[in-house]
Amino acid sequence: MCNAWNHEPGCSCGFGGAYDGNTVSIADAGGLASYESYVNPFARCPVCRAPVFFYQAANGGRVFFDELGPPWPKHPCTDHSSTRGEIPIDRSLRRAPDAASPAWQRDGWFPFFLTDAYLPRGQRQYRVSGRFLTGRDSSSVTILMHGEFAGRVSDWVNLWVPTAPTFYRRAKQECEVSGITTGGGRIKEHLLKGRGWF
Repeated sequence: MCNAWNHEPGCSCGFGGAYDGNTVSIADAGGLASYESYVNPFARCPVCRAPVFFYQAANGGRVFFDELGPPWPKHPCTDHSSTRGEIPIDRSLRRAPDAASPAWQRDGWFPFFLTDAYLPRGQRQYRVSGRFLTGRDSSSVTILMHGEFAGRVSDWVNLWVPTAPTFYRRAKQECEVSGITTGGGRIKEHLLKGRGWF
């Protein structure tokens, strides 16, 4: 499926490639726009050609990261631009087995998949449930978010999509969730804290 900007509906130019993403359609006056939410771990920066991670959100927002995960370092060449060109997949960029682990992994973060988030009636603390991956295994956790994060949790849950990169870690007596959302053409990190049950 083509997902290139301003291409005709039904275009089969191959720009979109094959992704296991989440396709979202948006009706507008000019027809139907379709965006696929995905992460391309084999991208190259269109400016300096360095290996980067490319993320496209379901609303069409795009960003290049040097690494995925907290602190979400954007690639400096493209930090203030909105690239709309083709992002080629270069499978020769696979990370070497002996390469240093990414910063998020060294800092104790694990990939996280949100399964439920809700605010119990009459309460000010959200409950967030999900699974985090530890190597080849996964574990479930439910986090009672601190009341001071109620607005941030609501903002994150309303904008979050299943293909958005999200991470979890346990830090001392607290659990933390870090995820990104796109809105208004910008990337926003959501760092949430609470107490967890396993």
